[in-house]
Amino acid sequence: TSLTIASWATSIVKIRLLRANDTKKKWVVERVLQRMKLQSIQQAMQHWIDQSQESRRNRILMHKILCRMTHAQTSSAFEMWVENACELRSMMGKGAKAVHKWANQSLTRSLFTWQSVTAANLQKARLLQRIAARLSKHTQCAALQQWCERTLESKTLKSQSSR
Repeated sequence: TSLTIASWATSIVKIRLLRANDTKKKWVVERVLQRMKLQSIQQAMQHWIDQSQESRRNRILMHKILCRMTHAQTSSAFEMWVENACELRSMMGKGAKAVHKWANQSLTRSLFTWQSVTAANLQKARLLQRIAARLSKHTQCAALQQWCERTLESKTLKSQSSR
């Protein structure tokens, strides 16, 4: 398209140079220019049509591919579900008692584990409370002792200064 536009531009320049004063020649030149304009417009329009058709074909193709992929995933998931359901039925039929016993053992084991962990956590909490209380009482006692010492110092200083 750039070659045709360039050739068209050079043709226009040539035609303008060759224009004559004669009205018939002007008319012919104008017709030629008009025809060239229409051809370039027609070529651009045809190019646009081709591109839009190609784009539409690509969209349709991609839609089909995506649909196939989606259906393949859905059907494989459904097949997997059917296989799992059949396997579950056979397991339930063959060993329902064993599964029930195992589940009860698991529940019992988890209950006892929970009980022991809870007891240990409770014991730790009590110990931490005792430690915190001791620390708190220790700081309170230290503050009271310091106050007593300062009060005693203050009294001795007052008694010495009054003498």
